[in-house]
Amino acid sequence: MAAEAFLLTIALAPDSSVAARIMAWIVGLLVALLASQFMATHRHASQRDGRILQELVDRLGLQPGRVRPSTDPARSGDSDGRVSPSGR
Repeated sequence: MAAEAFLLTIALAPDSSVAARIMAWIVGLLVALLASQFMATHRHASQRDGRILQELVDRLGLQPGRVRPSTDPARSGDSDGRVSPSGR
């Protein structure tokens, strides 16, 4: 976003030459295309991770959104249920 705003100020500056405006337009187009490609790659990875997680949940027979409370006193925090800042 910041790079595109910078390029836009160059392109719209009244004292910019035609060559500077064309270069700003080309670089701006390149930045927009690279940002779109980055977002598409990120979305693809997110969907892949979701499928892997769902397969793991199915394989282990887990129910999403359900967490069993720990019965281990070393992990359950203080007697009133709070966890101390030190994690003990």
